[in-house]
Amino acid sequence: MAAPRPLALADLPPDIAALIVRDGSRCAWCSRRLGLAVDDCTREHVIPRSRGGHDVLDNYLLACRPCNRSRRSRNALIWLTSCERRGLKVQRSLVEAAVARAAAADVVTPAKLSKRAQRARRKNQIRPEASGAGGRHGRSGSDE
Repeated sequence: MAAPRPLALADLPPDIAALIVRDGSRCAWCSRRLGLAVDDCTREHVIPRSRGGHDVLDNYLLACRPCNRSRRSRNALIWLTSCERRGLKVQRSLVEAAVARAAAADVVTPAKLSKRAQRARRKNQIRPEASGAGGRHGRSGSDE
């Protein structure tokens, strides 16, 4: 019986193939070379879905199944330092770029943000400048 042929990039799900093209074929957390087996590569959510992260390419990293499972829904940057402390060869620049990409793409559902994060988001939003009409106390802008 012939050995099964290795999978080609075209045989993988499109999102996994796009991640391999963008980030390479190593796990972001342990740098293990990932084979092109469907069960070998997983999409790691930079901002976990349980914390409001969306299923979009900007919110994905490539990870091996053991690393993806062990991270669960922990913060990516906290998990990065935890992995480094345990001696794993984390692809730090790749993870930091993914976090920045996810933040820039605004891949979080506001309802899933913590109260503190919601306050910070509201504080940093651009507020429209006060127009003369109405004002804070319902006064008009003119002194007639």
